[in-house]
Amino acid sequence: MTKRGSSGRRRRNKNRRRTSPGERLEVIEGQQLFISTTNGSVNTIPVAPSSFTRVAAIADNFQFYRCTKLRVKVFPAIEDLASGASNYGSLALGYLPGVAPDTPPANEASVLALPYVTFQSNGQTVPVWLSVPRRELVSNGVLKWYKTIAGTPDVQFETQGNLYSFGFWLTAPTIGINFMIYYRFELQGWSLAGNTPLTYVPKDVSKLADFVAEKRSLKKASQALTTGKIIELEGIKYLRLSD
Repeated sequence: MTKRGSSGRRRRNKNRRRTSPGERLEVIEGQQLFISTTNGSVNTIPVAPSSFTRVAAIADNFQFYRCTKLRVKVFPAIEDLASGASNYGSLALGYLPGVAPDTPPANEASVLALPYVTFQSNGQTVPVWLSVPRRELVSNGVLKWYKTIAGTPDVQFETQGNLYSFGFWLTAPTIGINFMIYYRFELQGWSLAGNTPLTYVPKDVSKLADFVAEKRSLKKASQALTTGKIIELEGIKYLRLSD
């Protein structure tokens, strides 16, 4: 007697599409602190591996990336006593998918006109959040995957989107406004095979030497055939056929 549901699981496993090791996703999730000290100007942070230290450390080993989680927590501005009493800053923060437009945001009003925005006003005492839905990052994105290693002439293949921030202070700040970016990146497609782990190890380690010896014999056979030599493997002789 078989367990209930076991036959269904077997059918699902049989029909499951086999994937190569290079197709497996490498997921990197974390957060990174940024400080905005801009005063009356816009700062741009590309949503790409190069903007995040932890992701950039491994991203070059893969061909493609995509960001599937993007949240930003903007902390309240602290009174910048070093630059003057009651000097509180404000910060407008927004996300725009794709590469930078021909006319990128240049002031507070244009940043707040983006599809996804948040605003930390002067003297506010609680954090504010910017959350970009997954459907906007993946389903509604310009591309499904983006090129990890820069170098193509078309930047739209390398940048998933941009975060734009506009800061304003009564006087030039010395401390700035802190905001934390929480992210999740998915990487796919090996670009440096030598830096990837071995995905197959023989169950019987004692057979590993035989496996290596067989590979070496096949290599010798290939070399001999290209030079027209007669070789013998396991009692069978081989001769390269004439063209």
